Order: sequence, then structure tokens, then C-alpha cells
Amino acid sequence: MLRSGRLVIVAILVLGVAAGAFAVWYQQQQSRQALRFWGTEGASLIARAPHVEAVWLELAGKQAADCDDSLEVPGGTACVRQRQDVDRTPGISNLRRALMQDATFQWSAEPPEGADWEFALRFFDEGQSTVLLFDLARGACAEASTSRSVVLDPAATKDLSDFFAEQFGGE
Repeated sequence: MLRSGRLVIVAILVLGVAAGAFAVWYQQQQSRQALRFWGTEGASLIARAPHVEAVWLELAGKQAADCDDSLEVPGGTACVRQRQDVDRTPGISNLRRALMQDATFQWSAEPPEGADWEFALRFFDEGQSTVLLFDLARGACAEASTSRSVVLDPAATKDLSDFFAEQFGGE
């Protein structure tokens, strides 16, 4: 009887380790393209940076010299209309997780040309930062320091629209 009890305990431990390994593998498979797109440093900041800032950008029209506050975007500089700390905002953890999931993006779709970056999320910690830009009208997302962009899934576009509307008063 004592021997069969030990076998049951060992079997449960082996099953637990196997389930844990499967969970890690499965999670990695769910975010392979997103990790490759954001890069190691960018992905780490998106997932874990203690400071997150939502930024409402001025659509094309103003020159950077006319701005009190600006943000570098592919192809130039955008004026900042408003910034909002969202470190502790309800839903930010879900948003971070979604940005790291392949299902949030339409990887096979061609990103639109000439995006009008209306919103941004800035993830930063101790001198490191990554800025994600969003053109929600066209469903596009980009990392500000590169010219690469990707198409958002329609459900993700709606969720991001709702998030930014909550941060900036639904304007």
C-alpha cells in the first residue's frame, strides 16, 4: 500500500511538470509573431514596464515647431494634444496581454499606406521606452522607432478605441 501511494505522488508530480511545460510552450506559440514584431526589448517593456502613458496625437495639419509637446513618428513629428498616465487604469493588464498575442493582429493583411497616427501608448522604465502608434480609423499599429506597421484585428481595434475614449473623455 505504501509503495502505490508513492507511485501516485510521483505520477501527480510528473503530470504537474508536464502540464507546466505544455502551458509555457502553448503561451509561446500564441505570441511568436508578436514577439518577433516588437523585438525582445519592446516586448519586455510592453509586458512589464511599470510606467504606461496614453498619448492623444494631433492629426496632420500642425507643424512640429508649433507644438508645445511632440512625439516622433515614422515620417516626422506629431503634436501631442494630451498625455495620460495609465499605469493603474482598469484594463491596462488586459491591453498589455492582448498586444503580446498573435490573434490581436492580422499578420497576412497589408498595412495601410499613409497612416494618421491618432493615439500612442508609451511603455517606459529606467531610460528605456517603446512607443506604439495607433491609427484606429484604418486599424493600423506601429512601433514609433521603426517604419514597420501591422493591421489590427477588428475586435482589437474596437477595444483600443474604447480604451482611448475612456482615457480622453470620449472625444
